[in-house]
Amino acid sequence: MKKIIAVFFIIPVLSYSQENKCQVDLPALQGTYTGDCKNEKANGKGKAIGEDMYEGNFKNGLPEGKGKYSWKNGSWFEGNFKEGLMDGTGTMHFITPTNKDSIIEGVWKKGLYNRRYEVAYKIHNKTYMVASAVVTSNKSRAEGNEIIITTESVSGGALDMHGEIPKPELNGIDIRKGSFSQRNDVTNTGKRNIYYLRDVIFPFRANFRVGTEEVEVEFFEASSWKIEIKLRQ
Repeated sequence: MKKIIAVFFIIPVLSYSQENKCQVDLPALQGTYTGDCKNEKANGKGKAIGEDMYEGNFKNGLPEGKGKYSWKNGSWFEGNFKEGLMDGTGTMHFITPTNKDSIIEGVWKKGLYNRRYEVAYKIHNKTYMVASAVVTSNKSRAEGNEIIITTESVSGGALDMHGEIPKPELNGIDIRKGSFSQRNDVTNTGKRNIYYLRDVIFPFRANFRVGTEEVEVEFFEASSWKIEIKLRQ
């Protein structure tokens, strides 16, 4: 009896087809591509090697989502992409003439560096009786390293049969990050108390205690910041 030996080349054929028919639209990445493909374009996770190299997520033939792009000179960027450009948070490693890394972290927009942090500030916590905590920035002020806190309540500063109802006071500041060198209190206003923190070192994070209530805020960028804290009572 003769033995029939069948040899199948399915895997090599599919691999060859994927590398040659799955298109990458960035000229610097055109060469070989291995990875997910849809409608003959790179879609999903893959790796493209041309003059430069990229490994990560693709959409319609372009880097999109998380990935790492490496240039032929050795510099590389790891982070988020959109329509083939750096867009979102990421880290850029530049190779300098002395072959040392120069690193920039931050937020990128349409391929260009935009800012250090994705958001300028974040309110981490406020207790129940804090009706609102509104943060605003005034970058036009010359003092770009201050925080102004105002405290008020629904009834504070009004008059009743016993006299003026006390306005809520800033009892303490628990610093988590950064520092300030000077605090000035203004308590002779009608409905609110105002507190000025001068010479603030950013990034700055602190828990502001107003009576028995608390508001914790983190500032990522230097500016003239204002926090308006209003209590329910």
